Amino acid sequence: CELGYWIIAQYGGLGLISESIAALEVACFDAGLHRIEIRCGAANPRSSGVAERLGYRLEGRRREAWCFAGVRQDGLIYSKLRTDAP
Repeated sequence: CELGYWIIAQYGGLGLISESIAALEVACFDAGLHRIEIRCGAANPRSSGVAERLGYRLEGRRREAWCFAGVRQDGLIYSKLRTDAP
């Protein structure tokens, strides 16, 4: 599965996204899923930081994967397998 997240700026930095993703991850693996992906913009270190803090592995960079406000941006792909989870 793929998990995505977006948060209003005033709630950023409170750990809400990390806590939510950690809970969803448990639910996904308990439901029998084997692989979870997180995709985020390469220019968004806070978003990639969530994946890294939660132990997701960087698999690759998609060059000019998305266009925001007329600017092409690279995307990062992170993953975690059920066998990676503690």
